Amino acid sequence: MKAVILCGGLATRMLPISKCVPKEMMPILNKPLLEYLIDDLVLNGIKDVLIVTTRGKESIENYFDCNVEIEQRLSQTGKTEMLETLKRISEKCNIMFLRQIHPLGTGHALMRAKSFVGNDNFIFLFGDELLYNPQKGLTTQLLEKFNETHNSVISVKKCNIADCEKYGMIKLKNNTFEQIIEKPKPENAPSDVCYLGNSIFTPQIFDYIKIKEKGETHIVDAINAFAKHNKVEIKNIEGERFDAGNKLGFVKANVFYGLQDESIRGELITFLKEMAEKC
Repeated sequence: MKAVILCGGLATRMLPISKCVPKEMMPILNKPLLEYLIDDLVLNGIKDVLIVTTRGKESIENYFDCNVEIEQRLSQTGKTEMLETLKRISEKCNIMFLRQIHPLGTGHALMRAKSFVGNDNFIFLFGDELLYNPQKGLTTQLLEKFNETHNSVISVKKCNIADCEKYGMIKLKNNTFEQIIEKPKPENAPSDVCYLGNSIFTPQIFDYIKIKEKGETHIVDAINAFAKHNKVEIKNIEGERFDAGNKLGFVKANVFYGLQDESIRGELITFLKEMAEKC
């Protein structure tokens, strides 16, 4: 199975820093968000990954490439442990890059990956979604559902109805997926279950991506059209989920991951308690 990660968004929620630093490269502790996603894929045996980017995001390619100058310096100074860490980054898997020339929506970006996917089933991820579950990561949970049913699978999670205008909300019929309603008002929400974006698709999804002559083409429209003729499974994702593509989600992710790091956990807890007392 292959994987496609969308990293072509303009990241307006993270301006001004996202003007020069891709949100997917924002650090969660000392590792970029995107690397967590790659590591989860590799852990599940995914060897071929396509990252769809756009202009101004060359740092993503640079990060997963080798840096001869830095590696030579580390070798000369005897910093072998860090040298091996850097080498492993460029050797994780087969990472390819393709630009979305114009920012015309998620469906348009995914369509760029059609030739890469070919006739394979594939994992589809957004570059700013992060899930923490050390026992069973996001990719593992999606693959389990897919291997059980052999149908396309979309990730979902319950959310507060008051927040439903931020998400696509899942409409169910007889407890099965019917469609995604994009960002409804709370009184019109079909359920309290939201679409997280990360999915496994069969290649037939490309038949339902209809590129618009004007405006953006979204993957949600393709999923809804696909579901009229094919079974779409929903997987309620277990774990701590972070939308790290906005300021609050980014800060929460760093605090949470910091608390999992034993080397800084104690001092971080002390700091958080001190800040809480001052607020």
